[in-house]
Amino acid sequence: FAPVEVLETTRHAIEKFHLKPHHQYGFDASFNPTYPDKKTNTFGWVSPWKFGLNQGSVIMMISNYRTALIWELMKKCIIITNVLKAAGFQGGWIKVANS
Repeated sequence: FAPVEVLETTRHAIEKFHLKPHHQYGFDASFNPTYPDKKTNTFGWVSPWKFGLNQGSVIMMISNYRTALIWELMKKCIIITNVLKAAGFQGGWIKVANS
């Protein structure tokens, strides 16, 4: 839900670590560039497993980036806005009622 930061971070990781999709579904589930690989005596570990756990949130973030639908729905949800207010968030689209 922070497209500028996410896109910059993704580009950085792809360029710095020379990441490439390893299979038909895209990138591997996870990697750790600081973990030693004992087989090759280098640093960098890539998960051998394929997960789809994060795909739901990825689809929501893509939709939100393109249409702002998620933000618009969230702004209308009284439960979310009340929790944000209780946590001390204010300003922007969070309207504080006059006491």
